[in-house]
Amino acid sequence: MKLVFEGPNTGTALVRTVSGANPPSTAPVVFEPGSSTEQLSGQPASLCNSPAAGEPLVFTLPVPSSGASTTTLTVSSSTSSGPGIRIPVTIKHGE
Repeated sequence: MKLVFEGPNTGTALVRTVSGANPPSTAPVVFEPGSSTEQLSGQPASLCNSPAAGEPLVFTLPVPSSGASTTTLTVSSSTSSGPGIRIPVTIKHGE
């Protein structure tokens, strides 16, 4: 599995800063499967799609009107057993 950050973003790791004259209301966080047979799933389900095997898992996280918010995502893969990987992601609203 591979984590992909799409623009607009600055910073490193799992912190995204969204800003500009007309910033978006959501920020995507994308996990790509490692193979065409790997199927990813995520929680909270209300924030992500339900991809088929080989398709990316896309979380659509809300951008706060000011400050920052942190959401903990759980990503699971069909190629591994267990409860999944918990990943805290912070979205910051740049001033």
